[in-house]
Amino acid sequence: MRIKYILLFLAFTFCLPSCTEDIQDVNEEQEVVEEEEEEEEEEEEEEPQSNYDPVTFANNFGNDVSRSFIGSIVDSNNVPLEGVAVSIGSSSFTTDINGIFLAENVTIKERFTYIRASKSGYLFASRSLVPNEGTNKVRIMMLPETVVGSTSSGIQETISLPNESSVTLQGDYIKDNGGSYDGNVDVIIHFLDPVNENIQDQMPGMLYAADTDNQERVLQTFGMLVVELRGENGDHLNLAENSTAEIKVPIDTNLIADAPDTIPLWYFNETHGYWVQEGEANLVGNYYVGTVSHFTVWNYDIDEEAVVLCFNVVDTDGNPINGLNVEVSSGFGTFSGTTDGAKCGFVPANTALELIILLPYACSNEVIYTTSIGSLSEDTTIPDIEVDSQALNVENITGSLSTCTGSPITTGYAVVSNEGQNIYEYVTDGTFSVDIVKCNSDTFTIIANDPDNILSTGELTFDFTSPTTDVGNLSACSDLAEFISYQINDDPVFTHTIPDPIWVERYINESTNDDYLWFLIDSWQYDDYNFTFSLAINNFPDSVGVYDSNDYDIFIFIIDEIRNTANADYTNITIEITSYGNVGELIEATFNATGETYNITGSLKTYRDN
Repeated sequence: MRIKYILLFLAFTFCLPSCTEDIQDVNEEQEVVEEEEEEEEEEEEEEPQSNYDPVTFANNFGNDVSRSFIGSIVDSNNVPLEGVAVSIGSSSFTTDINGIFLAENVTIKERFTYIRASKSGYLFASRSLVPNEGTNKVRIMMLPETVVGSTSSGIQETISLPNESSVTLQGDYIKDNGGSYDGNVDVIIHFLDPVNENIQDQMPGMLYAADTDNQERVLQTFGMLVVELRGENGDHLNLAENSTAEIKVPIDTNLIADAPDTIPLWYFNETHGYWVQEGEANLVGNYYVGTVSHFTVWNYDIDEEAVVLCFNVVDTDGNPINGLNVEVSSGFGTFSGTTDGAKCGFVPANTALELIILLPYACSNEVIYTTSIGSLSEDTTIPDIEVDSQALNVENITGSLSTCTGSPITTGYAVVSNEGQNIYEYVTDGTFSVDIVKCNSDTFTIIANDPDNILSTGELTFDFTSPTTDVGNLSACSDLAEFISYQINDDPVFTHTIPDPIWVERYINESTNDDYLWFLIDSWQYDDYNFTFSLAINNFPDSVGVYDSNDYDIFIFIIDEIRNTANADYTNITIEITSYGNVGELIEATFNATGETYNITGSLKTYRDN
């Protein structure tokens, strides 16, 4: 379109010297030309109109269905993250000491699920998927809020990573509330490399997008850039209205031959969980350079029409095989994942597809199976793919899981680990059966948890007895060192179980002389504080007993991604302290709060810090 406007402009200017009208006609024609040139210049500056509308696009997601999930959330070093606030639809959860969350019978859409994860010190993370009818297994890797450079309002500056990914800022910023910002700015940047084996875990959502006409698209990425701005008080900042920034990413040498000269830009919509087309970038040497007007995660992608492909990889007895790497390849690109029962995902339509199955990375990632799928014009489920489990060294691990009193655990999980592989199994009837590919080690470990009673088996080690190993009954009786657990209304129970999760102290406010016993969890940012849970009793008499807000000054404050609950909401708060010691000794308590909007019940076990 820009080329068309430029050509029109040249045509008009070329005509002028050859005209022989009188001076008045020439002047009139010049005025007309100038007006037309001004209109063309205005049109030239306009971006192509987008008809994107999230309400219209959501019509692609299908009907409401009920599905269950088990998820693992880790940091960039694969260390489990406890205390991550997780939301799926309108339901909220939190990860435990193993970085695991359980979500049973959550209402979602049949073709699209969006899972959000938040924790202080880490960037917002997410996963989108096409849910299957069994238990959906999810893995998310959260990136740290690492500042790579700083600038100030009013200053144009380029902030770069060592690989020369960069953002060039003009110096005009606003706060999240829309107010202008003047001051120092910290810049957080992460480059997400499409050839990195962790890209599927690190990137937000999935490679699924809405184009400018609300059509479903599947993407092939040439790189993603995460840019976040922070003010002096931790404020989240963005570009001011009418301000732009230039973003640049390197293209991997393995992709440069396929990189088009101009490529669409897509931003991740953190509200809805998919990519949205906006603008484009140009290939300059071995880099893509584009201009953006706001910050989120930006993606450099070519796109194709999207359809859903579902398949299942099973052994000769029809049992699903877990932990194999799987790729769906076409001339458009490769889409990868890990088998964990039935698998569904978006692939390019009307394109010849090949499905490739590989051993886990711990077992060399060798190709063991390939098959041609052909091209698909609509959502398709192909027949089960049967793989010889004996040739793969697939081991079956079975057992039962009970509470300390011997009752079957109905809401729990088991994690089977071998040579870097971690297979998670949701336990709902007190039994579990897990398939895992044996590489070289003759042993494996199991950790099983009983979240309802906040108890664990601890880590147990077993020898493989091929092809099936029955570990017998595992009792979750190990008392976790510290925890806090609470439930708001009928929401799922939140449980925090990291080592020393709660800071407990006798706190004296020097200006008022108030003397509080204060419990605090440091895992969520709110204004100048970082916490999810705060509970305090003023003028606490250093003894066990029942304390009621009718007789004591008590406050409770809970924050998560869905709600903020403040003390003013509650008509009555009661805390029963059953154990209370000196610094370093145990405190145990139960509590409840009754309010107009929220009712809270909970319990805690921790050690006094001060």
